[in-house]
Amino acid sequence: MIDEATIEDLTLGPQPARVPPHLELGLRVHSDSLAGIDHGDFRIEVVLPRDR
Repeated sequence: MIDEATIEDLTLGPQPARVPPHLELGLRVHSDSLAGIDHGDFRIEVVLPRDR
């Protein structure tokens, strides 16, 4: 569960956020069928590359 203390720990503070020069992500699409994807019945999972 994310509580106020956790949010405070993750807060960057007054400095501006720095954007990394690049970011590698992978996506997995989960659905029971191709028809489900066509009808918008799917879930997308964001994953980090395996070679990190």
